Amino acid sequence: MKNHPKKNKFLKKLPFFLVVGTSFSALVSCAVNVDSSERIEEDRRLSSNDVKDFVENAFVENILAQNIFKTGSNSLASEFRNTNSQFFAEAKAAFDFYQNYQISLDPTYSLKFIAQLQSTNAISASDFALLSPQVGYNKTFNDQAFIVLYNNFSTGIAREINKMLLVKAYLTQLDQPNLIKDSQIYKDGISARTSFTSRQIFQNIDPNSPDFFLIHLMLTKNPVQVWQFESNDPNSISTFSQLKIKDTNTFNTLLRSENINSRLTRKEQEFEKLGKNDEIETTLLLGYAGILYRQNASLGDLSFQFNDLRVQGQTKSGFLDPTSNLLWSAKDFQNFNLINQAKMFPVELSPNFDRKKTKDQVQISDFEIKIPAQIPGISYKIKNVIPTKDNDANKFAVGVIVEISINSSKFYYNVDVSWDENRTFYNPQINADGQDLPKIDSGIPAVSADLSKISVKYYNKLAPLYDKIVQENNTKQVYFSLENTPWNTQQEKTKLAYSLYLADQSGIFRDAKDFFESIGYKIETKDPIVKIS
Repeated sequence: MKNHPKKNKFLKKLPFFLVVGTSFSALVSCAVNVDSSERIEEDRRLSSNDVKDFVENAFVENILAQNIFKTGSNSLASEFRNTNSQFFAEAKAAFDFYQNYQISLDPTYSLKFIAQLQSTNAISASDFALLSPQVGYNKTFNDQAFIVLYNNFSTGIAREINKMLLVKAYLTQLDQPNLIKDSQIYKDGISARTSFTSRQIFQNIDPNSPDFFLIHLMLTKNPVQVWQFESNDPNSISTFSQLKIKDTNTFNTLLRSENINSRLTRKEQEFEKLGKNDEIETTLLLGYAGILYRQNASLGDLSFQFNDLRVQGQTKSGFLDPTSNLLWSAKDFQNFNLINQAKMFPVELSPNFDRKKTKDQVQISDFEIKIPAQIPGISYKIKNVIPTKDNDANKFAVGVIVEISINSSKFYYNVDVSWDENRTFYNPQINADGQDLPKIDSGIPAVSADLSKISVKYYNKLAPLYDKIVQENNTKQVYFSLENTPWNTQQEKTKLAYSLYLADQSGIFRDAKDFFESIGYKIETKDPIVKIS
């Protein structure tokens, strides 16, 4: 069955196919016959970015209509004209996020944007008359302006918003049964031909999770939100040589000088504010650098290595201690004296443990923490028991995650436990009198030990937790998940998806495009002049 969309005058001249596989029925085929002189002009037009953008947008619209919004016989354009439709509501929400993001980078965004459109004759005089009263410092466009900008392809807004909607769906909404599992990208990802690290990531995310590729992105691109200030200025070094960073006030003290570039005083805005594991109000922190990828992603608390992530009992947010690469939150500094008294204690199998139990049968109650004496304000509990992967040879091995509550702070450690009928093995082996936690001071020194520079950073590490246990055929499978992170709601995931996309637009859109191509959507050009990549 073929669905023929409404003809478009421009589209009729484009020699390309939009093709979907048998599970998605749509086909658009267009061709044009021209003589040699017309052909030269046509080749010039077809090789332009405008045509490439048009073809790419048609590809995206096709997926949005067929797979995401399921508009049936209605075109995406007719859904947009209906301002009560789901598509219009989500498109406007995406546009609001987009324009607020641009304004956060440059408060004069709307002024410059309309000036650029006018200089290229992309908008008519009547459209300019409607739009110009809405531009200005920190000003945003309203619904009426959005409709004008979206409906005029030359503004680029429709193309950008459609991409954002496609990426959001790719990262958070792939909920059709077996859609991911049956895709070629997933099959290639778990193939023995794939590198060990890449295969390990694919195998440790539940393919039935609608946010599969959001988790995959986190594990491969290692994103972190960053607030930072660095300086080699001798006067600043002398002024702040005794300063310790422990909260919003002490951090912002570094950036309140009149000489600081306004870009360094950027703040996280409410529209983009992401959840974190800290009580600090990050919208008040200066020096917001946005989301950055692969920031020392193999070191300390910033590590995204599988063996480090699998033992993390919580997400990590805090000020970076450059000597240990650990992140300490504002609440940790409030509790620093008590943290320095806390210890890690041994974990053991309970005395009556049935040694015939496999890793898939053991429970939290099968283990106990050997605490010699309680310290007021510090408590211990086993948070989780994580079985090894099903394909591991040892059926009698688990990781035991211990939670230490230290007033409002929490610390986690892991003990790997394996057993047979006669013996038990623990790794690490912790002495009966306990092992100290990493030491924390009352704050992070603002100036380096050799007095050569100021370097202070606050991170919100955007990583999943390895704590989703799924019972499958009498075995337990463990996966990375966002269920117990600050980003477990659809609202948080949407903000996360848009923020990650705007931090790496071409790369993440390419990933989304590759996935939808792998399930049957294709652009097939019949003309070598047209190259879509």
